[in-house]
Amino acid sequence: MSSPGPQIFTTREALLKTINNDQATCRWFTFLVTQDNVRKEFHDDPAIGRTYQVLTRIRAGQRILYASLFIYLLPVILADQYLLLAGLPFFLLMGIRWLKRQKECVMAIAGSLVDHDFPGETLHAKTLYQLGEFYSREYSVPSLVDAIHAQDKVSRRTVILTLGILLILSPLPITVPQIIAATIGVFLIAFGIFNTPVVYKHIK
Repeated sequence: MSSPGPQIFTTREALLKTINNDQATCRWFTFLVTQDNVRKEFHDDPAIGRTYQVLTRIRAGQRILYASLFIYLLPVILADQYLLLAGLPFFLLMGIRWLKRQKECVMAIAGSLVDHDFPGETLHAKTLYQLGEFYSREYSVPSLVDAIHAQDKVSRRTVILTLGILLILSPLPITVPQIIAATIGVFLIAFGIFNTPVVYKHIK
């Protein structure tokens, strides 16, 4: 698949900034650096080893948070316990906090990875998407371009699915809080499925 957009060559600083600011890029690099064969590249680096330990705990915490949020929303969806929506800011703040820490870990590992593979000025000859293609071939993972396109398709289909569910439910005596909770629930399910390593690895 051809690289989208203009051919803008990258630097280490620009790469890390993109990981920090672009969620799709961060998600792809998270998947990349958590591959076993990538992790083995740093078996003799105790600092990166500790970063991996932190990242593993964060990702486990994120999964628990998403599952807890879905369970938390069930009484709203099924029994219209709308007062429970007041607790959503807690989940939002925890999600933002853990995402920030996740990005810090991924940036540290990705920075070390490109330093190892592209010493000196050699990284400057690569665009971000060429870098994604390189690591796709090197570690047998989907390319960054494929991941972005797949995420776009999933997002569009999730919106369509959500609208379809709302149309089906519209004749029923449901309330606005139930609609909000159901919408969040559908997005959580789609997000969780898409980011399952088995699914993400085989996206095209």
